[in-house]
Amino acid sequence: MDTSQKLKIIPLAMTMATFLTVSYVFCILFGLAIQGPGMQLLLPMLLPGFEWLSLQSFFIGLIWVIAFGAYIAVLFVPIFNYFNRKNLAV
Repeated sequence: MDTSQKLKIIPLAMTMATFLTVSYVFCILFGLAIQGPGMQLLLPMLLPGFEWLSLQSFFIGLIWVIAFGAYIAVLFVPIFNYFNRKNLAV
């Protein structure tokens, strides 16, 4: 990446939200397929308001992973752009 280019928050937020949404759906499907306590214990610890498994809690989890994607972008982009300035490039 050219050091003169800057990341933008919206595209990265959309990318992270999509990535986390796909990962979340895979975790749900894995938890349903395996039937072990792994996902049933992990997801409620990571996602406030999530309980294994109802339609309402599925959408609560979905909202959380989208929010986490936006949060990551809001923090990551300014930090990356700061360190990617020309006078800091190696």
